[in-house]
Amino acid sequence: MEDLHPMIKEHPLWTPTLSTWREIQQILTEITGFPIGLYNFQREPVVPPSVKNRLEELVCSTEKGRDILNRFYRRAFDRSLSIDRPLILSTPLNQHIFVIPMEVDKEAPLFIIGGYTYLRYEDFSKAVENAKIFDLKEEQMASLAQEVIIRDFKTLEAIANFIHVITTRLLTYSISADRTLLLSRKQRALLSLLPGLVTSPSREEMMKQIFQAFCVLFDAEAMGVMAREGERFATLYAFGERKGDLKGLKIGVGEPTLERVVGGKPLYIDDVFFILEMGFGDWVQSLYILPLLKEKETIGLIYICNARMEEEERETIGNLISFLSFLWNYYDIKNELERTRHEFLILTEIHKAIGSILEEDRLYQAIIDKSTELTGAEQASIMILDPESKELIVRAAKGINKALIEHLRLGLGEGIAGKVCETSEPLVVDNVEESLKKKNRPRYKTKSFVIVPLKIDGRTIGVLNITDKITGEVFSRDDLRLLQSFASYASIAIERVEFFKMSEDLRKISITDSLTGLLNRRYFQGRLAEELERARRHNHPLSLMMIDIDDFKPFNDTRGHLAGDDALRLIGRTIREAVRTIDIVARYGGEEFAVILPQTDKRASRFIAERIRREVEGTVFPHKELPPARLTISLGIAAFPEDAKGLTDLINLADKALYRAKALGKNRVCLYGEEGP
Repeated sequence: MEDLHPMIKEHPLWTPTLSTWREIQQILTEITGFPIGLYNFQREPVVPPSVKNRLEELVCSTEKGRDILNRFYRRAFDRSLSIDRPLILSTPLNQHIFVIPMEVDKEAPLFIIGGYTYLRYEDFSKAVENAKIFDLKEEQMASLAQEVIIRDFKTLEAIANFIHVITTRLLTYSISADRTLLLSRKQRALLSLLPGLVTSPSREEMMKQIFQAFCVLFDAEAMGVMAREGERFATLYAFGERKGDLKGLKIGVGEPTLERVVGGKPLYIDDVFFILEMGFGDWVQSLYILPLLKEKETIGLIYICNARMEEEERETIGNLISFLSFLWNYYDIKNELERTRHEFLILTEIHKAIGSILEEDRLYQAIIDKSTELTGAEQASIMILDPESKELIVRAAKGINKALIEHLRLGLGEGIAGKVCETSEPLVVDNVEESLKKKNRPRYKTKSFVIVPLKIDGRTIGVLNITDKITGEVFSRDDLRLLQSFASYASIAIERVEFFKMSEDLRKISITDSLTGLLNRRYFQGRLAEELERARRHNHPLSLMMIDIDDFKPFNDTRGHLAGDDALRLIGRTIREAVRTIDIVARYGGEEFAVILPQTDKRASRFIAERIRREVEGTVFPHKELPPARLTISLGIAAFPEDAKGLTDLINLADKALYRAKALGKNRVCLYGEEGP
């Protein structure tokens, strides 16, 4: 009780309830990985979360950040009180949270807040870029990247709904019982049992514990758990000495006696005629039947045989239906969480694995191996579009005789793969014979497959074909979603390999600057022309950054040409490491560098330029005899199409911005056309 809020300690009726909630909250946090806490209207922790949200703590360390979040939560609390479901919304940090009011006292409501998850990593990146809104630096927020939680919206919503069930049913019941002091020893025993049930290793073990409790508390003779199978309920688990008599028992959903239970209400029966009519043996003298619910639909039944229960005790158990249903469905959520975590880890590993491969054949085979691992499939192939013949050519395959496909060619629109390539639309098929009216080929074990296009800059370069799940199941929409995410990684990797091949060929005719290893001026201008054309064709922005080392001649004269060469190499490497992989960096001449920033407008390029400037400013340039020195750079930026439409104009305007940066005192970034001193 030591970590409860002082206000709670002073309230004799709330203390037992919130003590129980604290225990449940801890278990839910461990299960979901989400920070979950209970707060008052002033956002003071009543039952603090055991997992800290360090990003929010960092923002609250500044007065401005604290004010922004406090205003946000006040609005969120007000909104949550007006609806009867969890409120899910995005915070000023782009984190998604759920807010659930716990109205123990109308005068002083409490609020459960949980989640603090990002739906995509890009949302966290945007929050980092907006660090200055909270009077913070980007580096401070970026340092917490390893603690970012990423979950999909469906999982967040399901967890919020289940926690809502707990608070509105279990806690409401518990609060009422605490206030009237009517809980009996049996009722308290049931409540104390609940937190331990959540940690059961399986559904069957959980139900076994419930039955053991009923045996001790109510002398129950047997218990069964039924799951719905179409239009009937079939016994899934049975417990007790007479469990053998219950196994195999099935009851129709339309059974008149079950109408109340199918409608979501518990039912007590002690009429032997009705009990026999449902298929139970004559040894069963009474039944207490509870529905298992999922989103208000009865998906199963729990029946307790020959238990000695008073009406009040049956009501106690009936009030726990929602929590028992939560426990039943929790295992689905647990599996979904594990699946999501597993998929995220696989995609991360895939990104690392294929991102480092620069050999074409190895990359294609890695894409095949990883895609089948991701979907649990036995067969796959990757087909790349030949830009000249406009034919799809198999570049790698798995589970298929290579001789059968080695010379296979498909034109655009030809066959299923050709149509997917032509339309650039993915395709998932449950049964090829029913959906597409095509006979399944003997070499395929199943009739289900999925095909996703591979795209670069909106241009389809090929397709990925996946067939034959190892389990024999059909491919799901989840499989398609995963493959589309994977295809994005794969397409980027393919583009990188294509660029690497091109750069290797061009390197033979000296496209790089021998001192810094960056592109030389001649090749850079060619790339700038290409990127301008690409930007014009796709209606994308493009920025050009010109960089000059400040006071380089005195540095060179004082320390010598070798030290000057070392400085040029180090600054060139610093620039390259500070920009994105899609950006193009060159030594433009002497102590001048240039960077092409595709798909980047002037506003966004300023952030990149400032990052480069800070990195160079913080770099120490050592010397054997003289003390270490520091250098700074000036940067000028012009953009297409905002400032210039052609190559020459773009270079000239970026140079003008650079000269202005020099004139204003150096060690700064200037955008062409920006106003100022």
